[in-house]
Amino acid sequence: MSAYMTAVIVCASVTALAGIIMPGDGASSKYIKYISGLVTLCVMATPFFELFDGGKIELPDFSIETNQYEFDIRESVIERAEASLSATVTDDIAAVFNLERSSVDASVTLDSSDFDDVKIASVTVTLRGGAVWTDAESLTEYISSSYDCEVNISYE
Repeated sequence: MSAYMTAVIVCASVTALAGIIMPGDGASSKYIKYISGLVTLCVMATPFFELFDGGKIELPDFSIETNQYEFDIRESVIERAEASLSATVTDDIAAVFNLERSSVDASVTLDSSDFDDVKIASVTVTLRGGAVWTDAESLTEYISSSYDCEVNISYE
């Protein structure tokens, strides 16, 4: 830090000395003052130039926090997708099998081991009320062929 202060003081002194020596009316005086002002400014800004290394700014490594944040976002996206797909599959089953919406509940589980290729891993269908008389075999066949996944059926 003392080397920096010394450089700023020396540069400011040389600039002041050049301003005193040069004649005040000369055209070159204006240019000398301009150039010496720029040099003084550059010397004062050297701590900012040290932040750059070959045109790159050195930043601390946040990779661990970034990966955790990315993981949290992905997990949230998967949870929302599962909830949305569960409602869609429930509506689909109720419409195809002519069941009351309140008597069917589907729960979708996604396989997100490869985030670039997320697929439905399983569908668990819960039947209640009059829907318990629905043919489980045809329901299982319909869901497994439509969604290409494992099917579990439970009754309440």
